[in-house]
Amino acid sequence: MQVTEEVLTVLSRCLEINGANVKIIEALDRKLYVKVNEVLEAVGGKWSRKAKAHVFQAQRDPIDAIENVLLCGEVTTDADLAFFQTPTALAIALVDQAQIEPGHYALEPSAGSGALVFPMLEAGAVVTAVERSDTRRQALIKFARDHPAVDLQVADVDDFVHFATSEPFDRVVMNPPFKKIGIGDHLSHVSHAYQMLVPGGTLVAVLPAGIMFRADFRHRRFREWAEQRGTITALPENSFRESGTGVRTCVVHIERIEKWTA
Repeated sequence: MQVTEEVLTVLSRCLEINGANVKIIEALDRKLYVKVNEVLEAVGGKWSRKAKAHVFQAQRDPIDAIENVLLCGEVTTDADLAFFQTPTALAIALVDQAQIEPGHYALEPSAGSGALVFPMLEAGAVVTAVERSDTRRQALIKFARDHPAVDLQVADVDDFVHFATSEPFDRVVMNPPFKKIGIGDHLSHVSHAYQMLVPGGTLVAVLPAGIMFRADFRHRRFREWAEQRGTITALPENSFRESGTGVRTCVVHIERIEKWTA
């Protein structure tokens, strides 16, 4: 997201930063405030009525975050990353569908804020999480550090297509970006994750409903490939409404049938 010059001016001149708190010290008209608020939230600040400021998480330095915006003139938002968090009830249902057992090695290739990671941990899995957003990746790292009893590893890579493993996973549960982010899109992510499964391993993924009917070669080939290995099932309308989108979705549930090779 490009940041306008008037917003950059506010960020450079009209903020008071005290530790984790960032206050706007100049009265802004409503339209400009909304734009500034969007940028502050996108870089990790959450509005607090009590503090009367945007409060940043302990692992996120607001000075560095705002300086990066001033230097680059842009900020990456959740919409830019096609990030729509999996609703809690759906996340639990997807993990249940994957039939995770204690001790399973499980992968979440687009971990976000951990909506799928936490149910997998609760099921007893040893979880590896990959997340492109530095803010959310650092939050997961902090969670793992603060909860040594859980078995969570956060991969040091910001693009899942670059992720590699020497040991296969028993389960993959994923909600990938629904457009091309970095190198690949949702189809690329599913194909890459599938290659990391043990024979007989299960992959459960939320995908846009278009994979059920789009007629171009790439989607037809993916659909045939998935249906040879499992099922594609439409989710109810507005399954992601609470996450801010009405996009139609489906669930791909497949098992690996080929031999695993590193």
